[in-house]
Amino acid sequence: MIYKLNIEAIQLLNDRKVIEQCIKFAHMNRTVEEVQENNGMVIVTDEGVKRVHFGDWFMRCNNRFYSCKQGYFDKVFKFEKE
Repeated sequence: MIYKLNIEAIQLLNDRKVIEQCIKFAHMNRTVEEVQENNGMVIVTDEGVKRVHFGDWFMRCNNRFYSCKQGYFDKVFKFEKE
């Protein structure tokens, strides 16, 4: 059986504008500098606290967050831009 899900995803890159978008996406109270100093950010998922490094993706589906490494993301997900 095939399921079609609406998932919003953003890739965390070491770029000021992208980090700002990621902070907003995750509803976090962090600064760009904190994310850069920590080489990524921490998000809370149903599976617990997960670390998202630069290059990783994190996703939101039904207001739940998930993290994903680049290689796995490329194998599993198909892009449909808005």
